[in-house]
Formats: sequence, C-alpha cells, structure tokens
Amino acid sequence: MKILLLEDDEIINDSVCNYFQMQGHVIDSFINGEELLDNACANAYDIFLLDINTPGIDGFTVLRELRKETKSTPAVFITALSDMRNIEQGYKFGCDDYVKKPFHLRELELRINSLTKCDTQGYIKINEEYSFQKKSMRLLYMDKEVELSKNESLILNLLANNINTTVDSDTIIEYVWDHKNICQNTLRTQMKKLRNKLHTDFIKNIRGRGYKIEKGI
Repeated sequence: MKILLLEDDEIINDSVCNYFQMQGHVIDSFINGEELLDNACANAYDIFLLDINTPGIDGFTVLRELRKETKSTPAVFITALSDMRNIEQGYKFGCDDYVKKPFHLRELELRINSLTKCDTQGYIKINEEYSFQKKSMRLLYMDKEVELSKNESLILNLLANNINTTVDSDTIIEYVWDHKNICQNTLRTQMKKLRNKLHTDFIKNIRGRGYKIEKGI
C-alpha cells in the first residue's frame, strides 16, 4: 500500500512513517501542505493521512485540492480538532474518517484497513501458482515469497487491485514514480525485469494502452 502523509509534528510524522514502513508499506510524508501539493500526485496513493493545522496550506484545503484529481482515494484526518464544526467541515471537503490525537498507531492501522479493505488476510489469488498479499505487497509463488524491488511491488499492487482491467501506462508511472521524469522506455524496462521473475507470465501488455493481470490464466 502507498500512503500520503501530511503531519507537521515531526515526532508523530516519524512514528507513523516508521510503523507503516516496517510493515512493508510505502509512505511519502510532508510537514507543509503547500510542499505536498507541489510534489504529490493524488492518483499515486491508496490513502491520504492529513493533519489539519499545517504550515503553508492547511489540511482541509489540501484535501479539497486532492479531491479535484481523485474522488475515490480514502482520506483520514489526524487532528486534535474534534469539535463538531471541524468534523462537519472535514466531511464537506471529502474525508472518510477522523483519528483524534493522541492516538495509538494500531488504531490508525485498523481504520486504514477498514477503509482500504486491506486486512492481514487480504490475499488476491492470481492463478493456481501465484497470489498477492495486499497489506505487505508481497508476491507469493506456491506460498513462497518472490523477491521484488520496491517499484516491482508497487506495480503489482496497482495491477492486482485492478485485475482483468487494463491500467494505462501513464497511471502506472504516476503511481510508481510520481511522474519524476520517467519515460515509457523506463516503464517497459521495469516491466521486463518483473516479468522475467515470473514462472508464469500473468502480466499482459495491451499494446498502445497499458498492462493488466488476467486472473486465472
């Protein structure tokens, strides 16, 4: 899972990052709302975790801007502001849940799991040989883990969550590299390396469009 975090308290920021990175998730963190909007692509994340009172641009405005790009990505406000006015405003801007400070990291994890439907049993069966564990982004071949790079895990996470649907190349680049001067050749090279690791090549190249996983082949 790929997480976007906005939190200006460095202790909380570091704690959240360390907790989820230890579980195999990828997390991009910011302490400034303006910096986040300048550098983060909304469609490249599975969930948004946003503080409200942040430097540059506040969390409410950040979510409003992110919602211009994506309506479906779950968003959680992490905040000490819990009065009804702020709660109503948060839902107005498109949040899905609130976590009140101080909080337990396990509580945050449970809320994220609920919103993303990503629990410890969240396996996607690709075919008789392969399955993909959503929470840790691990590929299993006959119940044995396949060694993957960070980018390979992100590619499979995106494709596995869109089985039988073609994911266009630009969306993959946004999700994996956040449009950091990546060209189509880089994506093709990365795909070739990934597919070379597979005993059964279940990733299909849809010429001129993108890639997809066809379940059960």
